[in-house]
Amino acid sequence: MSTHIKILGQQDIQDFDTVPELSGEDRKKFFYIPIWAKEILENLKTPINKVGFILQLGYFKAANKFFSSKSFNPKDVDFIAGKLQIPLSSLDLSNYSSSSLDRHQEIILNSLGWSGFDENAKKILAQEAEILCSKQTKPRLMFISLVEFLRYKKIEVPTYYAISEIITQSIHDFEKNLIVLLEQDLTEEDQEILDDLLIEGDEYVDGDKQNLKLKRYKLTLLKKSHQSVRPFKIKENIDDLKSLHAIFHQLQPVISRLGLSSEVIQYYAQIVIKSKIFQVYRREEKRHLFLLAFVLHQFYQLNDLLIETLVQSVSSTIAGSVRENKENFYEERQSRHQMIGDLSNKLEKYIQILERIEITIQDEQLSSEDKVCAIKQLLCNAQKQEYNFLHEELRRLSKESSYIAKNDDYYAIIESKSVRLQNRASDVIKYL
Repeated sequence: MSTHIKILGQQDIQDFDTVPELSGEDRKKFFYIPIWAKEILENLKTPINKVGFILQLGYFKAANKFFSSKSFNPKDVDFIAGKLQIPLSSLDLSNYSSSSLDRHQEIILNSLGWSGFDENAKKILAQEAEILCSKQTKPRLMFISLVEFLRYKKIEVPTYYAISEIITQSIHDFEKNLIVLLEQDLTEEDQEILDDLLIEGDEYVDGDKQNLKLKRYKLTLLKKSHQSVRPFKIKENIDDLKSLHAIFHQLQPVISRLGLSSEVIQYYAQIVIKSKIFQVYRREEKRHLFLLAFVLHQFYQLNDLLIETLVQSVSSTIAGSVRENKENFYEERQSRHQMIGDLSNKLEKYIQILERIEITIQDEQLSSEDKVCAIKQLLCNAQKQEYNFLHEELRRLSKESSYIAKNDDYYAIIESKSVRLQNRASDVIKYL
């Protein structure tokens, strides 16, 4: 059996294997003595057996598991002794024999309709652990899921060690099976492609191949991905994705046959990402599994990243255009207000002239000839250049209104930003 993997911290392990801390209300609830238990108590001869039986029953109802008599809480012992009217002086937990403890556990399980954690239960739990392994559930979550599985099946929850042993063995068997399947399917060419990731490659300054900076392993170079939307960073992501796509395409038959879940891929890929090259190389049996998972993870991750880059670039361009359009609109408010004010003043003047013309026409004391002369005089007061100004301002206002209504300002801004967006988005769209 391989060394147990670390699942819980030391404090969590201690808490799991120690009787639960019960409040006053909890004690009343869990140490309540049902009718069937009262009948059992009547047949128990010694006070320690009576107290021990109720303790085990209460702890099992609280945690669905049994505990060593050494971990029984003195406060709980006091509570039950008082409940059964047994003097504390007559109680010594060291006198609670292991045979009595085991016999009481069997009675509790049978009475509550539960099963003990025997060899058959181990097989059932191991099968469930295999299912969780296939989904590459994290060990801690596996542990929690297995405990809940036991409770659902009404099987006694064992110690931390017993569950961790099953988890460790399941993970070991799962990996071993994957490795066997992988090595059966991988051709020598496939293996060379994966091992080639552990060979040194060239890294350039800002992607400029004229300025060689240093040599690094290809695997190290492919670990990097850029969140930046700068064009040359996007190009580096696409170049990496093309390299990964070539490997992905070559290994596609193997990938399909293995049917690795996303959780499995991510789990093993993270090991590669966090490990040094020599650490990956030393994992002789698992090396190809780890490298294949890394290729798949980075391939999917970079595809997602490029889509995010595209969405971010488009969203940023639209947001910037809207913001600039608003700023321009507010900056031009003053000139628009001035134009409308001047036009309003001119129109007010012409309205006054029209009102005076109307008064003149309705004046019965004036002859028709006098009215015409008076109207001519009023119109002469409005100079020809003012007519031209009025017509020009009206045309300008109409044009401005139409421009705003069609949102031409906004589309003009978008057009001006299109080249910058194309520099970021065109290669991504072409690749995808």
